[in-house]
Amino acid sequence: MEICQACEEFEKRVKKWNYTHGAVDPLPYIDDMIKPHKHLIFEGRRIDGAGAFLISFQCLKCDQWWRLSAWSAVGYLDVWPLFMQHPSSP
Repeated sequence: MEICQACEEFEKRVKKWNYTHGAVDPLPYIDDMIKPHKHLIFEGRRIDGAGAFLISFQCLKCDQWWRLSAWSAVGYLDVWPLFMQHPSSP
């Protein structure tokens, strides 16, 4: 599955954030990473057992699903594509 250029840039912005912002709570800055991507829509959010926010997005252009894990306690973001399943699937 190929992802669009906007999704590639989104993934790069998230990864770059970790290098430039270290231990800062990432939640207030997530919108700044999403806004340049015109086709990315919010699909859902939940908190896992370790205290991380798991936020799901879908690109309407290339139909790529993304899961963003925000660790506010340590100021870390992690992003990974969801290729084979819908985020609400088991």
